[in-house]
Amino acid sequence: MLREDFLSALRKIIFVMLSYIPLGVACGIALQEAGFTPWMSMVMSLTAYTGAGQFAAASMIAQGSAAMSILITVFFLNLRMSLQTSSLLPYINHRSLPFILVFSQVTTDESYGINIYEFNNNDQWNLRKALIASILAWLTWSSSVYFGAYIGTSVEIPTTVVNYVLIAMFISMMVDQLVSRIHAVVVLATVIFTIIFQILLQNSLSIVLATLLAALLGCFIENKFPEKEEREND
Repeated sequence: MLREDFLSALRKIIFVMLSYIPLGVACGIALQEAGFTPWMSMVMSLTAYTGAGQFAAASMIAQGSAAMSILITVFFLNLRMSLQTSSLLPYINHRSLPFILVFSQVTTDESYGINIYEFNNNDQWNLRKALIASILAWLTWSSSVYFGAYIGTSVEIPTTVVNYVLIAMFISMMVDQLVSRIHAVVVLATVIFTIIFQILLQNSLSIVLATLLAALLGCFIENKFPEKEEREND
C-alpha cells in the first residue's frame, strides 16, 4: 500500500520536482552570493520553505538590509500560505497536531494546487499521498538549493531559463485541471486579460487583475449555465 501511494504521489508531483531543480539551483547560487554556506542554504530551505521568500531574502541580505526588514518581507510574501493551508483543514483536521504541523510545513503553492485539486476530484487521493507528494517536492527543492549553493558562482543560470521553467511547471499543473469547457474558457480569458492589462498597466498587478476577472467570469458562466455544463461533463 505504501509503495502504491508513493508511486501515485510521485506521478502527480514529478513535473513540479523537475521544475524545482533548476529553480532551486538558481536560489542556492543567489544565497551563496549573499554569504550562505551550502548547509545554511539547505537548512533555510527545510525550515523557511519558500522560493519567493528565499530569493527575496538573498537579495536583501546582499544589499545589507536589516534583519527585521527581511523577516517582515518574507512573512508578507508567504502570508497567502495561511489561507491555502486553512482551506485544506477539512481534509486534515481529524489528524494529530504533529501531522498537521508537518503537512503545513511541506505545503507550498504547487503542492497545494495539486492536493486541493486531487481532494476535490479524485476519490482515490488520500492524506498519505498528499503528504508524500508534498515531502517529495520539499526535499527536491531543499537538495537543489544545497547543490546550487555548493557549486556557487561557477555555474550561472540565465533568468530567461528560470522563467521558462516556471511557465512549463504551471502549464503541466494546469493540464490536469482542464476538465470542462468552462475551465478552458477561464484559461483563455486569463491570457487575454493579462495581455490587455499588461499593455495598460505595464506591471505585475496585471496578472492579479486578470486572474480575478477571469475567475469571476468563470463563476458567472457556471451559475448562468449549470445544467449545460453538467451535461458536458457527463
